[in-house]
Amino acid sequence: MGSLLADGLFCDILAKNIREDAVMKMWKKLIALSLALLLLSGCGAREPKPTEGSMASTKPSAPISNTQPATKPTMTYPTAPMEPTIPQPEANPYDAEDFVFENGFLTCTATETMVGIDVSVHQGVIDWQQVAAAGVDFVMIRAAYRGYKYGQVNADSNALANIQGAKEAGLLVGVYIYSQAINVKEAVEEAEFLLQMLEGIPLDLPITFDWERYGDEARTANVSGRTVTECAVAFCEAIRAAEREAMVYFNAAQAFEQISLSALMEYPFWLALYDTQAVFPYRVHMWQYSNTGKVPGIGGNVDLNIGFFTKDSV
Repeated sequence: MGSLLADGLFCDILAKNIREDAVMKMWKKLIALSLALLLLSGCGAREPKPTEGSMASTKPSAPISNTQPATKPTMTYPTAPMEPTIPQPEANPYDAEDFVFENGFLTCTATETMVGIDVSVHQGVIDWQQVAAAGVDFVMIRAAYRGYKYGQVNADSNALANIQGAKEAGLLVGVYIYSQAINVKEAVEEAEFLLQMLEGIPLDLPITFDWERYGDEARTANVSGRTVTECAVAFCEAIRAAEREAMVYFNAAQAFEQISLSALMEYPFWLALYDTQAVFPYRVHMWQYSNTGKVPGIGGNVDLNIGFFTKDSV
């Protein structure tokens, strides 16, 4: 009996230590991310999009060099109450030392990952065969966007050509909409626009809701984090109702200052955090780690992503 009690006590202590270790690991990641956000003043937000067609199409022949620290565009956010993330999403299982560069792209040594990019009309005409030969496995393509000033939804003029070219080159393909929805009705409208546009076109990866705060001059300037969360849920549910997979894109500042991740846990997360260390405390499906990537077949900069999935798992 004494031996059994001793064994039980040992198991209780061991379980307690394991729980405490997990909590400490989470807090370390939260502290590291908080320090990064303070130093970078809003890292992870995309720069405002230029006018359609403003980027020239040139194809670099130089070797890939994506190992330098990514630039971190500065964005300011309105003061608003933080939405509670309770219950918390699944914890990020990876540490900083798990990530290394291979052949110019970030990869994870602790699990199988895929190399990805995301593109729009601003990358011009893309040579998808060159992109695939460079080692890119998947692409998220902007299918449409809503104007930040007048709120009209428009198709990306290169979207269908990009989808076709990427598929022919053997890449896995998903899409996103650059949303400027100010209410649930508009979010559903954006989902319906994409579903009609993509009718009959099979996709490998999700249809993604990408809501970004443009600036004080935008019609979205005073939209609350609660409304953005509600828009994301409405969009994703409309996509799911059509038997398509949905995903939510956000940057680190949005995750902690604006939206409620606890309300979005049913959908895969696509995180924008321009760094080479995985300091975000929660598990994500994709991580956009740079907006200054160089890939043969694409003129100028391109966003680089790491996908925490395999071809067989999608």
